[in-house]
Amino acid sequence: MIQPRKKPVTPADLPPKVRYAVDFVETSIQSGRLAPGQFLPSIRRLSTEAKVSLVTMWKAVNWLRGQGRLTGKAGQVPQVAPKDGELAVHEAGWNAAAGDPLQSGSSWQRLSARIQKEVLNGLYKPGSLLPSLKQLEHRYRTSKRSLNKALGALCNEGVLEMCGRGFTVPRVSAGLAGSRIALLALDEYLEHYYLGMPQGHDYVRDTELLASQAGIRLTVEPYRYEGTVLAVDAGSTLFPDTESDDILGYLYILSDPNNNDPLLKSMTRHKKPLSIIEQNGNWSIPPWLRDYPARVFPVGVTSADGEVVGRFLLSHGHNRIAYFTAYHPLSWSNYRYDGLSTAFRKAGLNDAITNCATELKAWWSLHAEPVKHPKVKLKWPEELKTFFFRKESQWLEMFLQERVDEIVTLRRVLQGSFEQALRDDRTTAWVTVNDSVAVVALEFLNKKGIKVPGEISVVSFDDSYIAIANQITSYNFNVPAIMTEAFRHIAGQGAATASRRAKVVRIDGMVVERKTTGRTRGAP
Repeated sequence: MIQPRKKPVTPADLPPKVRYAVDFVETSIQSGRLAPGQFLPSIRRLSTEAKVSLVTMWKAVNWLRGQGRLTGKAGQVPQVAPKDGELAVHEAGWNAAAGDPLQSGSSWQRLSARIQKEVLNGLYKPGSLLPSLKQLEHRYRTSKRSLNKALGALCNEGVLEMCGRGFTVPRVSAGLAGSRIALLALDEYLEHYYLGMPQGHDYVRDTELLASQAGIRLTVEPYRYEGTVLAVDAGSTLFPDTESDDILGYLYILSDPNNNDPLLKSMTRHKKPLSIIEQNGNWSIPPWLRDYPARVFPVGVTSADGEVVGRFLLSHGHNRIAYFTAYHPLSWSNYRYDGLSTAFRKAGLNDAITNCATELKAWWSLHAEPVKHPKVKLKWPEELKTFFFRKESQWLEMFLQERVDEIVTLRRVLQGSFEQALRDDRTTAWVTVNDSVAVVALEFLNKKGIKVPGEISVVSFDDSYIAIANQITSYNFNVPAIMTEAFRHIAGQGAATASRRAKVVRIDGMVVERKTTGRTRGAP
């Protein structure tokens, strides 16, 4: 008689205490405390830290091993398996690597790839000394021979350098003093930056600090539309007719996916290194740039960001969430939703997310209506009314007016979605597409008498000054680590400078936990 095939056991099918122990181990992996390839601590230690019984932790570890999230046969000490798609350098399909360096190759090669990824992610910062060899052996649960091979290979690639008996991440060489790096950003972005009101991505400030430490001059210039083409002002010194030895390379903040080719071709005329900060999501590397030494750093436009937030919520016991955005179907909004869906789908929860997305056209239609938005008008003392100050006053008024208009419109656009989500009492967490939407969501919940995070947790993206001021748990894109690697690539000292072809480099971000999130009610 043919036996019916057993249905796979999902986390939702596990007993509550076992599911809690599974979440505890997976949170340790996600936070980096337990890294890919690392052996797990003893079951007794894990059960003590998680405050569960030995039997419960054994069941959790065996279930994770059966799911392929831990490796090692029964009776052996389990190891953390590499995560799906985790690469030190994530490349586009036309430039794919032969295999995942964290999964393929010998043990020392996998260790080398892992340390390089941690350098990219900013765990080991330029100029910092790595832990001692004994500490590294313990951290990575590896042999002295494998560790020495991995560290030696990274020194040969320029990722690390020897410092006495230890190893350090090299700083940008001071021998480059007198040279300069050109940074180009959209004029609107620079206006906001120079007003001291960052939008969550402090590209310019981070690069200024790196250039100052290296004794390199930073030339910052805006680009804008001239007709249908992006261009810099006439008379710019960034693109000389002959090769200029003082320009090391270009750092390009790409905000619009269209009409970039003329400006990019000006940057690549003299074969200078190019780092592109891609924050739109709809741009693709043109064929003519694929054989050029360019590095593309996506910021906020990959589904991996949403997946990290999803795993964070799962680790806190949230199995039913709502996602709010007023910017669908823009790619970055879709990516964040797709990542959340992926995280819950991998946990066996296919219908865990209520998508409360509002189309962008609704935003624009309401934004354009002649409603009575509060008007911003600043009054300055007579003695400060110089020409420059009048210009600064206009910028400030414009920025503040945009902020007021945004909040007023978001309230109107999202009111119905908030009301709908609140009717589902199974929902324990709200995820918002950015910090501005989170502020409006918190205002709504406060008016309804809903306790945050006691009844509803709130998580957003961007980790801007808005999140800090309102103590909102938010996803940080790790811009300092991104700008460090972008800068080092131009200076010829990046962790991925060996290849002369264009590469997409993805650097991990993290959830910054503040006062708007907690464990779901009823979690063990």
